Amino acid sequence: MLALVAVGKTNIEIADELGIGFESVKTHVSEILARLEVESREEAGAAWRADQGLLSRLRRTATGFAMTGLGKVATGAVAAIVLVAGASAVIYVTTGGDDPGESTPPSTLALADPVPAGSQPGAKTDWQYQPGDIHEARLDLAARLSVDPLEIQAGQMKAAHWDACIGVYPKANAGCDLPGVLGHMVDLAVAGKLYRYHVGYERFVAMDWTKDTIIDDGQRYMRNGQAQPFPDYSREQSRSIAFAMGDLELRTGTPVADWTLVVIEHLTFADGCLGFERAKPAACRAGEVPGAIVDFAHGAEQHRYHVSLQGIVAVDLEPGKATVAPDPIIVARTQEFREHLGNRFSITADLVAVNDYRRVTWGDSCLAIRTEKTPCPDSIEVDGFWISLTPPGYEGRDWTYHGREDGSFELGHPAADEETFAGRWLRERD
Repeated sequence: MLALVAVGKTNIEIADELGIGFESVKTHVSEILARLEVESREEAGAAWRADQGLLSRLRRTATGFAMTGLGKVATGAVAAIVLVAGASAVIYVTTGGDDPGESTPPSTLALADPVPAGSQPGAKTDWQYQPGDIHEARLDLAARLSVDPLEIQAGQMKAAHWDACIGVYPKANAGCDLPGVLGHMVDLAVAGKLYRYHVGYERFVAMDWTKDTIIDDGQRYMRNGQAQPFPDYSREQSRSIAFAMGDLELRTGTPVADWTLVVIEHLTFADGCLGFERAKPAACRAGEVPGAIVDFAHGAEQHRYHVSLQGIVAVDLEPGKATVAPDPIIVARTQEFREHLGNRFSITADLVAVNDYRRVTWGDSCLAIRTEKTPCPDSIEVDGFWISLTPPGYEGRDWTYHGREDGSFELGHPAADEETFAGRWLRERD
């Protein structure tokens, strides 16, 4: 729960994500603030990120330290909260030789460097789309095979829900009971051969190099003591966008932190070519593929990617041409709201990062904006949009706008009134 607070989720969003009541979330968040001895959610988030930074520093000094159980890191009050929430875990990872059949005992923590907290005004880090574990897995595979990372493509990324050992156990379920690690099973392709990685938040395991027990495919999770199918996240593109950002850094040499995501449109590509006609004809996987068009900008330089959980295309950095383009209405509207938020913070729109844009149907004329004591008086469905933005210096938080088709809108999260809640849309529209 503390991790969700740290990334700016509202109580309603946390309740929806964890499948618990709104009042329960309020109680737990209050207890977290009290245990951390802080007064705001922002301070709690900063404490959590500082704790993740300690984990990363331990990773850099733990080479050669063979662990025999579940590692735990305790740093003051933060550790107390993390242990109570069941979220403090160190994951085993194997490091092998050049041959997939070789394996050495777990010796390093598979924890990528933490996402920068972005506490300094003017920082330009898009917190949500840091390359993180998938990018690190790509670099790891390149080192194992002694190939250029750009020769490695994402084959397929499938969402998973594991415990702390992300589906790989040094001993059967030894110290891996902590639930709630969201991640992906990722197939990385090199010269027609696939290599599988299990990845979680800032963690990965090279499956072709491990001899540990694999007993979990991450496709079920426990709720109320019963195993439940994992929800279908085939339209969630955050991992593929993160992979694209890492790819952009490799191609341009400009660090990820210097790029800003400025446009995103979710759509369905006609086939596995992802709306891109290559210079050399290539066979495309048949069937529609959910994905997104995303634009990244660094000053006057801008690049476009087509992304999906079946791979990515660097549209203007690879030979070929795009056969689809983003909706000009979405492009113009996104810029309009970047300027609106920029004006609120007295900064230029170029510094405002886009987190997401969705075409949605609201369940009432209030666009899901309500107070605890005064719900919306009607349930008239309204077609519109939802957009999430982040100004510099506030990484890990977002400002949302709930809009109607005509472009009019209501301020979402965070609202000026602390008693005002921004709920979810009724459904998403293609």
